[in-house]
Amino acid sequence: MIFTPSILTKTTQETFQQIHTLFPYFHHFQIDIVHSSFAEKETISVKSILEYLSQVDIKIKTEGIFDFDLMTFEYENDLALLDTLSKEITIGMVMLHYRTLNRSSLPKNHTYPIGIALSQTDSLDDLIKYYEIKSIPAIQIMTVEPGKQGNPFIPKMLDIIDKLKKLNYEGIIYIDGAINKESMMFMQQRTNLPNVLCPGSYLSNAGDELEERVAYLKSVSS
Repeated sequence: MIFTPSILTKTTQETFQQIHTLFPYFHHFQIDIVHSSFAEKETISVKSILEYLSQVDIKIKTEGIFDFDLMTFEYENDLALLDTLSKEITIGMVMLHYRTLNRSSLPKNHTYPIGIALSQTDSLDDLIKYYEIKSIPAIQIMTVEPGKQGNPFIPKMLDIIDKLKKLNYEGIIYIDGAINKESMMFMQQRTNLPNVLCPGSYLSNAGDELEERVAYLKSVSS
């Protein structure tokens, strides 16, 4: 397992302040983009990142890898902006949420891979019915209700990992939501583990405990 910090903020300045604080420990991040069409509270936009990029530390721009979790029904607009952004920074994986796809084919012809995120209201059986699962490069399992950091952990969502393994899924499995010492105890009891975990407030709200919390995450990674 590897850890990719999840960044969910209201301003772009705050986004890169968090990344700057975490950069001594991590170079791979997932930036959450939440639109009002998806959840009550909006975050920053891809457009705002493009506009702010000239103020970002050159080392972060050249050495960082950035995943994007697009929580929006208007993802085509954001994908076009990410195509432009990819000329300036390295974009890793882009996640689209199953509920926003409406059974449409995954977008193609982009410079980055596109995965699918599943929430507790989504059905893996439906995903299998409408998509060739082995062609999906990554599946992100939301272990909280998406759109806000600090929501409670949903242990039953970890069962999806076992189901994916039984289907011989070989893509990257992400877990996003309420990653902390308590939820990691649930994780460590599992036979099948995810590839990537995305801690959010556990790191962004760490304060003086940041080094201790980073050390803990590194101690349980494998």
